[in-house]
Amino acid sequence: MKKLLWVMTLFLFGFGVNTSSAFDKNDLAKVLNEEDCPRCDLSGADLRGAELLGIDLTRVNFRSAKLKGVLFISSSFCPHYSPQLEDADFEGADLEETDLEDAKMNRANLKNANLSNSNLTDVVLDNANLENTNFKNANLMRASLVDANIKGATFEGVNLESVTWINGIVCKKGSIGRCVLTD
Repeated sequence: MKKLLWVMTLFLFGFGVNTSSAFDKNDLAKVLNEEDCPRCDLSGADLRGAELLGIDLTRVNFRSAKLKGVLFISSSFCPHYSPQLEDADFEGADLEETDLEDAKMNRANLKNANLSNSNLTDVVLDNANLENTNFKNANLMRASLVDANIKGATFEGVNLESVTWINGIVCKKGSIGRCVLTD
């Protein structure tokens, strides 16, 4: 797999494909080769379909990155840091068991994404597309979902305590699997 990704990277950068965006080409090559890349700049990078398994992505800038179908299982994003993932496209991405605590994911596209068993404590998902997203057994405590599209999303076993729901009202303590709205 690493060889295939390396060949794809060489093709992308070696044959004049337009890569005009803010990401660092060396950082992209590291990530595509499944190397740890803390503090990398991948803003605007196209990582669709990549497998990023168990690598250190702490403090990586994914703003406006194309992450459709990316497999992030057991990757590290944010010890003591708020990942900046605004406008990122995670459509169909497998983010199972991912720690995204305190991530800023305003306007992110998470349609058909798998966030089961993930730590999403204090995550901001305002105006995000969460259509058909699987949150099964995730922790969304104190998250914000204001004006998010949650059509078809799965919240089975999800901790929704103190979540700011799509209508701006806060879920009551003990909200598991569904938001019990405060008065």
